[in-house]
Amino acid sequence: MSRLYHFPTSPFSARVRIALGMKSVPVELVDCRADGARLAQARQLAPTGTIPVLVAGDGQVLVDSVSICRWLDASFPSPRLFPVGPSELSTTLRVCDHVDAVLNVVVDLGTRSFALRDSAGWDAFVAERLGRAHQTLDKLSEDLAALGRPTIGPDGINAADIWVATMVRWYENLPGRAPTTPAAAQILTLGWRIPEPILAFAAPIHAHPVLKRWGL
Repeated sequence: MSRLYHFPTSPFSARVRIALGMKSVPVELVDCRADGARLAQARQLAPTGTIPVLVAGDGQVLVDSVSICRWLDASFPSPRLFPVGPSELSTTLRVCDHVDAVLNVVVDLGTRSFALRDSAGWDAFVAERLGRAHQTLDKLSEDLAALGRPTIGPDGINAADIWVATMVRWYENLPGRAPTTPAAAQILTLGWRIPEPILAFAAPIHAHPVLKRWGL
């Protein structure tokens, strides 16, 4: 059986849980937030220090949610997360890249960079980086509207749909987590927003039974 070291509320971990669920891969979930020793164990397996970390049934260790999901597609081809056709794959990868660009900016500003908040250049730094994130979200909103179908995957939910849905659910859950999670409270102070069309696009995807069971 595979083992997934994960953070329950992380959008990066959620997308891997959903991918494993869609492909019916048996997995042991190891909550690294609840157990410092397990987090240390995961970071020994992954020198980059990032979570999630997947230890496959044959002992292979994979890090980074994109790499893990691409490996799952190669190892368990059905259902596919990343399309084979060049046009469909291009759309899927572009959406995934946009989501990750936004999350990386917001998470960095609200965690690693937040110690700089009292410096003279903080406001300008945040404005520049959030400006790029909001431009990316606006472009994503336009791309979703232009699809003319309920999912990014032409035949149903694919990786890009999962990326969007997990980002939105993480964003929606931030206010509820803020009283007990300093990082969530710090991220909320940034004043970032997800456009309404993206929120609306994600809503029916959240109802998918695999997403509800494994990630959201």
